[in-house]
Amino acid sequence: MNVRFACAAIFLGVVSVASWLEGCSSGGSGTSGDAGGGSTTDSGILADSPSTDSSDASRGSSDASRDDGASMARTLRIVTTNGVALRGGPGGALNLSVVFVLTDGGTVPVPTDQITWIAPETVVAQDPNSPGPNGILPEAGSNPTAFFVNNQYSGQFGAGALFIVDPGSASDGGIQVTASVADVGEVSAWVAVSPAIDGGDPMRGHQLFDSIASADNLVCGSCHGMTGAGSPPIEGDGAGTQYELPSTNGNLYTYPAPGLNNASTPAGPNLAADPTWNAGLLGMAIQADMDNQGVALRGPMPDFFLVVTGDAGKTLNEQDVADIYAWLRTQTN
Repeated sequence: MNVRFACAAIFLGVVSVASWLEGCSSGGSGTSGDAGGGSTTDSGILADSPSTDSSDASRGSSDASRDDGASMARTLRIVTTNGVALRGGPGGALNLSVVFVLTDGGTVPVPTDQITWIAPETVVAQDPNSPGPNGILPEAGSNPTAFFVNNQYSGQFGAGALFIVDPGSASDGGIQVTASVADVGEVSAWVAVSPAIDGGDPMRGHQLFDSIASADNLVCGSCHGMTGAGSPPIEGDGAGTQYELPSTNGNLYTYPAPGLNNASTPAGPNLAADPTWNAGLLGMAIQADMDNQGVALRGPMPDFFLVVTGDAGKTLNEQDVADIYAWLRTQTN
């Protein structure tokens, strides 16, 4: 099969992944270079990164062998879609994909519909209008906590978005991510997890709260209030059961945008005053549209997985989220 046809046909569903790999590994090149380290564990596919219990020394040895084997054919690798390293911290999200590494070191992306993310687990968001049992998120422990999210109520991110919510108590923590590629096998990669940011910059957090915008140019305070106290009921609604939110073109809702700051209300504490929340979970909620109980956030919550800043399409990182959380902690009314 002509290599250019083989490499292109997979995107049109003309050939299987196995046939595509045969064509691509026989010659030609894809996108030159790739970012981030990946690994594979199946027999016949290049082992490319350490396992979760590897020592630092063995990691270095594995990294060295990676350079020697990178030119082997039929190699899969997990990478980030924006080319950053496989590293993150609580509150951040990594958008992952899989590439096929060609014999000359170039790469060709594997179509997303051919990838199944196996580990860590995928959390399926609960129906916000009829939630099931609470506490479906993995519990934090000695190892870092991260997961993929399947939220059918929000279409803003792909299946390969990894949300990191807790660094764990062990030093030098990390997460092994594993994906299965149809007709080919499995590939794994080590994602290093940084410690949680201690504190945060409230002043910068206030600036972000007032400036990061969704695709329809709404900032956080548009719905949650300029101090994060939540949206008040419409004027004249004595029962306090009708709310008009800016993105709804005058439509009324029976629920508010919830309070995010460090205040308590008759209904309970707002997010920053609630000990069951933290900066890591706030980052997950902002970007995955899911709360700390695994319940999908109701519309009209905007899409904030990609925010409009100086760099259009930027994802929030753990420092951004830590700063926003630090500012919310200073707001008490």
